[in-house]
Amino acid sequence: MKSLNILCGLVFILLGSCSKDESKLQQTSIQGQVRIHGTETPLTNGLPMEITLMEQYNPNDGAPIGSGGGSAYREIETTTTDSLGNFSFSFKGSSSSIFYLEPLSVPDPFSFSDGLSSLLDNYSIQVGVNQTKDIYMYAPGWLAMTFENEGPVYLGDFLRVGLSVGSSGFYTVYGPTQNNSSAQQKFKLGGNTIEKVRFVLSRNNQITEWEDTYSIPAFDTVKVVIKY
Repeated sequence: MKSLNILCGLVFILLGSCSKDESKLQQTSIQGQVRIHGTETPLTNGLPMEITLMEQYNPNDGAPIGSGGGSAYREIETTTTDSLGNFSFSFKGSSSSIFYLEPLSVPDPFSFSDGLSSLLDNYSIQVGVNQTKDIYMYAPGWLAMTFENEGPVYLGDFLRVGLSVGSSGFYTVYGPTQNNSSAQQKFKLGGNTIEKVRFVLSRNNQITEWEDTYSIPAFDTVKVVIKY
């Protein structure tokens, strides 16, 4: 009988704890649409996309993220867009966690380049609020560059082009073993974007730097000639 009373007491405590934790959760609703960056046009290619609701949390009993246990990630729910690119979520979440959206599938030829920090900045969810959060895909665009060297080439010279693609964001047109008088390169970028390109020229150990800005339309190629 004593054991039964102890067991009942434990059950009561556990149920009370669960009720207490449940009371801290706030009802949250999200509706959104997958759109093409730069145009606000819905991505309606007829292919459903999977969108996941993610949670960043502290596994140490709901403590603030980053304290006494760091942070962990888990998938809360995954949904599929309709033919118009619409999606929605409804859940109960804790204000001590960070919730954000992440697409699991991206239809070709579009791209989604947001890393974790960008996801947290651009697609985080405010707990306890009914809100709209659209997701943006990038259509491809290209920048075709022709490089024409009009000066002498010395051993050790180079021209580096800094873009949002390539190794560390830089593409080397020529270096100590590539003394080209001209070169061509076509870069695939995000369409409907403004691309700032940085140039670093080293000629006879003298450094010259400059920048140019190009408007990259979607599904099109911008052709430029760079003379140096």
